[in-house]
Amino acid sequence: MLLLRPPPLLKHLSLSKSLFSTSSTSIPMSGVFAVEKPVGVTSTQYLAQILRQLENIPEFRIRDRHEINYRKKRRLPLVKAGHGGTLDPAADGVMIIALNDATSRLKRYLECTKTYNAVAHFGASTTTYDREGKVFGYADTACVTPESLEQALDLFRGEIQQIPPIYSALKMKGKSLHEYARDGVDLPRSITPRKAAIHEIVTTSEIMYEHDIPTPIVSASDADRLRERFFREAALKVLTEKNDLRALLELENLRREPMPPIPEPTPEELQAKKEEAEAAQKLSSRKRKRYYDSEKNNFDNITTATDITTSTDPIVLLTPPASQKFPIVHLRMTISSGTYVRSIVHDLGTAMGTKAYTRHLSRVRQGEWAVGKNVILAEEIEKLPVQVWAKKALFYMENGPEAEYVPESESVPESESVPESESVPESEDKSEDKSEDKSEDKSEDKSEDKSEDKSEDKSEDKSEDKK
Repeated sequence: MLLLRPPPLLKHLSLSKSLFSTSSTSIPMSGVFAVEKPVGVTSTQYLAQILRQLENIPEFRIRDRHEINYRKKRRLPLVKAGHGGTLDPAADGVMIIALNDATSRLKRYLECTKTYNAVAHFGASTTTYDREGKVFGYADTACVTPESLEQALDLFRGEIQQIPPIYSALKMKGKSLHEYARDGVDLPRSITPRKAAIHEIVTTSEIMYEHDIPTPIVSASDADRLRERFFREAALKVLTEKNDLRALLELENLRREPMPPIPEPTPEELQAKKEEAEAAQKLSSRKRKRYYDSEKNNFDNITTATDITTSTDPIVLLTPPASQKFPIVHLRMTISSGTYVRSIVHDLGTAMGTKAYTRHLSRVRQGEWAVGKNVILAEEIEKLPVQVWAKKALFYMENGPEAEYVPESESVPESESVPESESVPESEDKSEDKSEDKSEDKSEDKSEDKSEDKSEDKSEDKSEDKK
């Protein structure tokens, strides 16, 4: 048989093996998959870490030379990507990632419903409405009972008007609200309450008074208290005009609290604050390029909450009342896009006549993606090689979130699914038995024949000797 050798180019293509079963093409893989973002990192930072690993796989890298050169000059990853919704650094859970041409599909995930698990800590409120903020103060928790909790939850089911937290990414005149708060600059105008839909909000645990969660003790400054007071009052007045029951209750409780002292700044402090505000305005209006630092796995111009230290106020520690208890309760809620879970927990404590903040937040579902179903866990990304967990990402990119992924270690071909000892047909067993029987019979027959022959020969010899 004559074998024809392929040309050098075809030979090279036939020997080149892709990492995955799909054949490599000139177009990079595009699609959507979901990962679990861990606590302690921003969504942008974690996305940069993911892309840094996927760069090592040819199927995900871009192919256009001009774009490759453009990204290399700016130290950008060689994989185009985006994520479908920001998670706070203190939160974990589902983060949807779209690669290359699939980034246009992220809009539907920004508008879909999401399910969260949250831990509400009663008895204290913070500047950021979560554990990263400073404490405004403490409140009695004797009113926290199963009955009062259920009555308060009824006020949040359905469509509501929500006041976003001042420490949020919402823009006002081109600047984020949290930048105004951290720079100590008053908002240009009051925040307009927003519509939000809470499809489900239930408790998943009993009210627990004995737990290991510490009570926050770092006190907020008087300036923070004044800013929060003016900010909340202005937004609540808008809601009271619409006869919002929750706003009426909160505004009444707010006015019972004493007004924080208004500090009188010196002329030097006023001039310094004016210069800081002007510098901050120039910085926010300046167009900044995004550079990717491959050593830090991060965009080096991204600023996180822990990177900003604009407050020069001395740290004041509070002492929680010794006789007071700070209970917690676990909540599960399904909400619409644009709804702030931190605000829900904060307003829930106010509706019950106490204070509350979000101790822990986890997004367990976003659209069709859910933890434990089709989301790549953070532990897998951290411990497994990229070649292993990237196969799972590629599977969902090709088949969608409804498909069921089976690891290669568990998927056994049909020919190898049954052990050899159990896969032998009955006919083979019978044939083996018959062959064994026949061989035994033949051996027995031969031995008998030999013994008979020997006995006959001996008898004949004896008889001849006698003669």
